[in-house]
Amino acid sequence: MNLRNFKRALALTLTLAISAVSFCGCSEDQKESTASDAGVTIDMDNLEYGATLRTDRGNYPLPLQFDKRFFEEDALTTLANYYYSIQTNDAALFRSVQQECFLNYVIGEVYKNQFTVEELVKSSHDSCKDKMGGDYAYALIYAKNLIKESAAHSNVPIMKEMLDYASTSAGGEKISDKITTMYELTLDIYLTEADSGETGEVGTKIGDTVLFLYEYDDAWYVVY
Repeated sequence: MNLRNFKRALALTLTLAISAVSFCGCSEDQKESTASDAGVTIDMDNLEYGATLRTDRGNYPLPLQFDKRFFEEDALTTLANYYYSIQTNDAALFRSVQQECFLNYVIGEVYKNQFTVEELVKSSHDSCKDKMGGDYAYALIYAKNLIKESAAHSNVPIMKEMLDYASTSAGGEKISDKITTMYELTLDIYLTEADSGETGEVGTKIGDTVLFLYEYDDAWYVVY
């Protein structure tokens, strides 16, 4: 990674990581229009992200809303587990959805070793708790936008370089060589009181949170 790209990656990671610490419309099943009023069949594969949204309240630790055409089940489980680890203040689960070299990079380079992983999770948990004025639950994690690496304005190449730097500077191999898919997600997050039982677009909204989801060596991880 050249110095310019490293600085861009570090700046992007710092922005996203600080957002993670500070943060804390659709049908029940899916919106899936297959024909217009004129009776013309629409090829779902040609529609942009968001055309076939689904809300799932039962198969993951948290309610998720997403375009089902773009996600594997394991990817959605990783996404849900990341936020569930923050909600439950579970450092072990938090570690499981991130590669160790990336966590070490965040702790050392971004936070200058001022946090442990356990403290980082607690800080994110407490930030959301402060927003709600007490114990909270995620009412919905809505993946409202997805950007692929091929998009002109994608930050995926920068994040891959950052992951490579995090790994190789610690004596590991280039991570990007084994990344088969990486998405840049924009999320709207909804918080509600812990015992409310409410789900969906209710409570306190935290909009436009950016998170990267990627598959590496047959497992899915997050980068933020």
